[in-house]
Amino acid sequence: MLQKDIMVGNALVHMYAKCGFLTRAEQVLRELPARNVVTWNALLGALVQCEQVEDAVQVFHQLLLEGTEPDQVSFSIVFSACASMPAIVTGKWLHVVILARGLLLDNFLVTSLLSMYGNNGDLENAQKLHDASGKCNVAGWTAMISVCAQKGLCKEAFQLYKQLHLESIIPTKATTMNMLDICAIHPILVKGKRIHACILSGEMLPQVSMGNALINMYIKCGHLKGALFVFKGMQERDVVTWTTMITGQVELGKGVEIHHFCKRMHLQGIISNEVTFINMLEACSHMGLIDEAYYYFVKMDEEHDIAPGIEHYNCMVDLLGRAGRLEEAEIFIYKMPFYSTLLPWLTLLSACRFHMNVEVGKKAAHNLQVLEPENNVADALLANVHVALGQWEEVSNLRLFMKRNSAHTTHGVN
Repeated sequence: MLQKDIMVGNALVHMYAKCGFLTRAEQVLRELPARNVVTWNALLGALVQCEQVEDAVQVFHQLLLEGTEPDQVSFSIVFSACASMPAIVTGKWLHVVILARGLLLDNFLVTSLLSMYGNNGDLENAQKLHDASGKCNVAGWTAMISVCAQKGLCKEAFQLYKQLHLESIIPTKATTMNMLDICAIHPILVKGKRIHACILSGEMLPQVSMGNALINMYIKCGHLKGALFVFKGMQERDVVTWTTMITGQVELGKGVEIHHFCKRMHLQGIISNEVTFINMLEACSHMGLIDEAYYYFVKMDEEHDIAPGIEHYNCMVDLLGRAGRLEEAEIFIYKMPFYSTLLPWLTLLSACRFHMNVEVGKKAAHNLQVLEPENNVADALLANVHVALGQWEEVSNLRLFMKRNSAHTTHGVN
């Protein structure tokens, strides 16, 4: 009987929804003799949180059919549902519903609409809404800039960012991070430096995440000096900071500094993660530092309790392969504590091709064929080894085998 009281009923729906018992939450809602918008919002929010977005849209339809007046929270929840699936038709219908209720002037709803249009790829309507709203707050600007960032529209994003400043609106951390991401992805160093200057001018408080974004931007633009400048000026650093610097130096061919960075990181009590060790091993691979690579490979498990994954093992195979220690690389693959995949054998076979080692190459090719019989890549790589050695009879036999295997596979498909 308690659930017939609307406040208790709302609490029950909210409790069941939060615990993930959506069927029970909906059952309680149906049994209530009267429901208000709070009841529906609890169920809507839970459905979206559990990624049952289509169900959330259907529940919103039921809310309207029952005559309940949706509030700002209702629209926000259902817009987030529309943003996570191809639902532009539903989104436009919701836009009409909002217009009919005279709610468009609400900045919160404008921002939700902008995100919905942007995530569904309708930049034209997003731009029209942004221009027509006139009173967009910083969240609206951020949503619009985010839309441009997602679609790779650099010019439009920078125009919006410039206009934001002209209207004396202080960008948020999210806005600035979006702009730095654009500068990193494309890359645009000059614009990135201008955004950095705005940050230094006191436009916003320095934060670890902002410093990390700046370092990433400079690295992606090939400007290691700028990344080091930001790094040295950071009063606080986390594992992402160090990993980004290590990754960047590998990418820019400055791997000789990696060992120094790793020592400093550990001395400051920063615990490496899986990505950090991948970058350490990649740096060692490119520089041929076999002893150092073994040291990091062992230490990641012994001292950091990180079990090496397939990427770490492949880095070691690549390192040994580059150094011509092909038998050692082969043994390393066999010692992997999990079922082997294509990647390490492909890495080894490529190294065999470079060093013209047929014996190990045949073993690698055999293992690849066992893992994926219909794939002719292994045979093609092995054929290249024979070509390099002038073993034309072996090349001819391999090509004949590949042709027969391809014909057999095609026949099996038909």
